[in-house]
Amino acid sequence: MATIHSNRVEMPQEAIKVLNEEAEHRKEAVTIAVGQHSISEEHIGLFQQFSAASQEWHRGMTRQVMRKVDFHLLPMLVLMYLLNFLDRNNLSQARLGTLESDLDMTGTDFNLATSILFVGYLLMQLPSNLLLTRVRPSVYLGVAMTIWGIISAAQAAAYTFPSLVVCRFFLGFGTH
Repeated sequence: MATIHSNRVEMPQEAIKVLNEEAEHRKEAVTIAVGQHSISEEHIGLFQQFSAASQEWHRGMTRQVMRKVDFHLLPMLVLMYLLNFLDRNNLSQARLGTLESDLDMTGTDFNLATSILFVGYLLMQLPSNLLLTRVRPSVYLGVAMTIWGIISAAQAAAYTFPSLVVCRFFLGFGTH
C-alpha cells in the first residue's frame, strides 16, 4: 500500500517492480508485433512515444478525443433520436386525422399497424448487431438512417391498409 508524506506518494518496492515489469512487457509486445505484422518503424516510434507518455498527457488526449466525439457525433445522434421519436408518434397523429377512414380500417387494424413495427424490429435486432461488428459505425449509421428515411417516407404512399402494414413492418427493420 502506498504511503503519503507531505503531498508525495511513496510506492513500495513491489509496486515499482510490477510497473517496471509491465514496461518491459510492452517493449517485448512491440518486438513481437513487428515480427508478426508488417508494422513500420514510424508506427513503432509512435507506439513507444504513446506508451512512455505521462498520465496527464493521456488525460489531456482523452479529453480532446471526447470533445471531438461530442461535437461531431452527438448532434447527429440527437437528430436521429428526434426523428425516430417523431416517427413513432406520426401514426397516432394520423389516426387523429382521417387515417382510419382513408384506409378503410376497422376494429383492431390500427393496433396491428402500430405493433407490426416491433415484429420487424425484433427480427432485425440480432442481424443488425452482428453487422455492426463487421462494418464501421459511420457507414452503418449512415446506411441505417437512409433506409429508415426511405421506408418512413414510403408510408406516405400507403393508400390501403395492407400497404401500411407492409411499410410499418419494414420500418421496424430500419429502426434497429
